[in-house]
Amino acid sequence: MRAGRGVAAALVALLVAGAAAAQTTPSTPPRGGGGGRASGSSGGSGGVSVPLPEPGAIARRWQRPDRELVVVAPTAADARPALDALTGRDYTISRRARLAALGLELAVLQGPRRADLAADAAALAPLHPAVSLGPNLRFALQASEASAQPASERRERAASQRRAESIGTEAERSPSGRVTSPRFLVGAGPPDPACGRGLRLGMLDLLPNPNDGALRRAALETQRIVPWGQRLADDDHGTAVAALLVGQGDDERLAGLLPGASLAAAGIFGRTRRGEPETSTEWIALGLDWVLARGAEVVNLSFGGPPDAVLERVVAAALATGAVLVAAAGNEGPDAAPLYPAALDGVLAVTAVDLALAPWPEASRGPHVALSAPGVDVFTAGGRYRSGTSYAAPFATAALALERARAGPDAAARTLAAARDLGPPGRDPIFGAGLVQLAGACTR
Repeated sequence: MRAGRGVAAALVALLVAGAAAAQTTPSTPPRGGGGGRASGSSGGSGGVSVPLPEPGAIARRWQRPDRELVVVAPTAADARPALDALTGRDYTISRRARLAALGLELAVLQGPRRADLAADAAALAPLHPAVSLGPNLRFALQASEASAQPASERRERAASQRRAESIGTEAERSPSGRVTSPRFLVGAGPPDPACGRGLRLGMLDLLPNPNDGALRRAALETQRIVPWGQRLADDDHGTAVAALLVGQGDDERLAGLLPGASLAAAGIFGRTRRGEPETSTEWIALGLDWVLARGAEVVNLSFGGPPDAVLERVVAAALATGAVLVAAAGNEGPDAAPLYPAALDGVLAVTAVDLALAPWPEASRGPHVALSAPGVDVFTAGGRYRSGTSYAAPFATAALALERARAGPDAAARTLAAARDLGPPGRDPIFGAGLVQLAGACTR
């Protein structure tokens, strides 16, 4: 599995600055070991190489302070030899879980005080091909709030809004003149409370507030993944993403794209001592297993982080169930290295455009970008304008859920084919296949 080796090697390069990057060959579920997009493109439709960061460039940013190593394997018996080897190196098993929906066994180990987690994982992986292992890494949201901008950016944003005037008259506008309802751009039309009925969605995010006005009537089930005793991150981002998907209410600006669908929302984000939201490899695996166990067919992932051999294995297991995974492409800027899980093969990475169809300046770019969607100054639950690829991803999640109900396994290919081409003809690293479309999906 060459792609699995690529992601594992990238991880070692990031975490062991200056060290030789060892490769791993994990055993994989029936559809393969994920295929990190070091040698693939979104949705399996490419084969385009994605450049990886320089060794050690983002190591400290993504490391967590708890010195934990995560191990996943198909069964407890498969995991045992690797766990024995780690305990022989003075690691202590802290937690274990059976991820039944993913068909994986998970263990988290505490490393000794001076353990080099990445080096130990790299040394053991070739000896235990049934397992995937690596540090319990940090992952971050891909969103930003509307705030004061430099003068040049304010001028650019104002020009963008003027260009939006020529797109159509269906969009609602706030007193400031900003377009507040991007539905018309993707052809969604006026809100239909029945749209999406029978569809089952999942999301891994901050735990949404089911008592928010936009979610009180939604078919929303939530589960806290962050352990009790650890602080949860504030719910505003999760509430905003959930409302974009299944929101209902009197304010049509907050109506979800699929208000008739059901949504299983896993709260995977805790707070650091500085109050910043963060999640981890372990919590992503637990959350993904939970939403799949609740029947989610399309899962929205509005976060990103470093290459991670364990995440790659977990994503491969999820894809093997037939689930569709949609991820925010990232807010690292056009020259940044790709973020994961968006840059894993089989995951559809979504970038953000504004209402004039201009690319968001902070959006990540690359051959892994599959689709574009509105994600700039989106009016969301809480009455706030928000920007980021986090808020673009739900538009693609909605389109893929509707297409999956019609086309089954061909949903991704059909959604890409139906996208409105933007930028240079054909797929490109800025817009992907183009602007996602929901035209005719749900109309009154």
